[in-house]
Amino acid sequence: MKDLELTQQVKNYDDQVALQELIEKHQGIFYTIVHKYSTVFKQSGVYKNDVLDDRDYIIYKTAKSFQPDKNAKFSTWLGNCTRYECLNRISEKAKYIYSEELDNQKTCPTIQSPDSCNEEKIQLCFDEVKKLNDKRALKIFKLRYLNGTRKVMPWNQIGKKLKISTQTALNIHNKAIKRIKSKIFV
Repeated sequence: MKDLELTQQVKNYDDQVALQELIEKHQGIFYTIVHKYSTVFKQSGVYKNDVLDDRDYIIYKTAKSFQPDKNAKFSTWLGNCTRYECLNRISEKAKYIYSEELDNQKTCPTIQSPDSCNEEKIQLCFDEVKKLNDKRALKIFKLRYLNGTRKVMPWNQIGKKLKISTQTALNIHNKAIKRIKSKIFV
């Protein structure tokens, strides 16, 4: 059967035979893309085997979300979905590790609670942020950590307030964090 027919069988009837045929037919694409992320997985602490173990489920989700009217082949859609799955796992692991690392350091207002930092370290952090060429960085830090509440402001709200995308706000923040780490916490 063709991919279109197989995906329709999976979508409409949760047909396991059709799913198995899709898996056998396209697992090479899945393995190739997962393998491309092997080095990044190691660096970020994601276990490649966990992703490989979820092969059937990832291909199943891909078949369920496949839209043939978008003029893309199933193999292309599977490649994209696999790539996003890898990136999402890396991102999730990085958030966890980053949060844990910062909580353990208790060195800078980039941790969840700026109250745990002394004023001198906070001032050093903000001085480094001010030195960046991008003036939005200081605004992002103030919104994120000194917003008058005990909670950090979510990235999407920061983006809206500054009229930039959520990802841009996060990228500017991360650039500032790298500067802080390299200049202050060596």
